[in-house]
Amino acid sequence: MAHIWANQPARSDLRSGHRARAHPPVIDTSSVIEVRPGGAAEARNNACPGLPPKHRRAALAALSRGASEGAFREGLLKEDLIEAVVGLPTNLFYGTGIPAAVIVINRHKDKARKGKVLFIEASREFREGSAQNYLREEDVKKIAATAQAWKNVERYARVVDVAEIEKNDWNLNISSYVETAEAEVKVDVASAVAKLREAETARDAAKGVMDGFLKELGYE
Repeated sequence: MAHIWANQPARSDLRSGHRARAHPPVIDTSSVIEVRPGGAAEARNNACPGLPPKHRRAALAALSRGASEGAFREGLLKEDLIEAVVGLPTNLFYGTGIPAAVIVINRHKDKARKGKVLFIEASREFREGSAQNYLREEDVKKIAATAQAWKNVERYARVVDVAEIEKNDWNLNISSYVETAEAEVKVDVASAVAKLREAETARDAAKGVMDGFLKELGYE
């Protein structure tokens, strides 16, 4: 596995495959991205997911933190190497309860995907376990199908132009691009008041009928 580290000076040779070899790996234990062979660090033709190391899961803050990490994200995005960002559930890995993210790096993006990044919010769909959480088969299939379809899915996925990400200071936080909150139901106040008045009128009419029956029975 090849480490790509964010606390070293950026270089412009990402596509040549030499960026990760340009400096000795100084690892920031609070936030690390690890790229499997097949990515910008090693590959020539394949896409690969950026994964946190086994004992140092990358915090989601690494997707939005500034300074050298921000410059590193900026370089990847300007080179159009990031194809997708997938948010995963909390407590998915042993030894940490924080949520993680998969960054898919592809040096040969399809023409239709160039200049865009797919954000997938998959952190809410999982099976809860006693010691850790698990992605179910249906969860994995949904993530894969969404990545393959490459289209917006309400409250789950969105294709975003790199230009929009640039306006957000190269922030890759999924919540900045995928709205997960339930849409608020707008209430037509005038219509609601009218219905209330109708109900009150019907209530008064029913009360008048009931009072008439009670009077006939000798109850005043």
